[in-house]
Amino acid sequence: MTFYWIDLGLIVAFSAVVLGCLYGMRRNGKWSHSIVVHAIYLLSVTGLLLTVNTVIDQLLVHYKVTLIQPDFIDDLTYVAIGLAVIEEMFHLINRLTYAQVQKGSDRTSATSVARVLKMAIVLSLVLLFGEHLGLSLSGLLAFGGFGGIAIGIAGKDVLSNVFSG
Repeated sequence: MTFYWIDLGLIVAFSAVVLGCLYGMRRNGKWSHSIVVHAIYLLSVTGLLLTVNTVIDQLLVHYKVTLIQPDFIDDLTYVAIGLAVIEEMFHLINRLTYAQVQKGSDRTSATSVARVLKMAIVLSLVLLFGEHLGLSLSGLLAFGGFGGIAIGIAGKDVLSNVFSG
């Protein structure tokens, strides 16, 4: 029974840190641009989600609930952590894109690079968490290889025109 109190204390502590970071990022301009505050926020959200996952697993075992499987709760936790990481990384990329445009860089090229980075982040997270969610990694990599070959063959004339121009 003492584990429940420890878990409750962790949930309250992580929630306080998350709410403090959110309040600071919304109210004060310099906190909203601090990478350290965003990293603390992301780690706190991750800790909160993992602690809630542990509590739910313990409650499912304690009350002998068979309707909800612990693997399903684990998968939901992985998805929530992945979405939190994607949100923070997208926020960072948007800030960097805005800073580049303010310095005088071309807006189109800055947004193009930002979109490529965002797609790379989503793809890497799908590859990282895909095995936990039941996706076949070898099938995805094979599809990516054949897709890359097809795009390379289809785009060779366009690339030759770009480099010759």
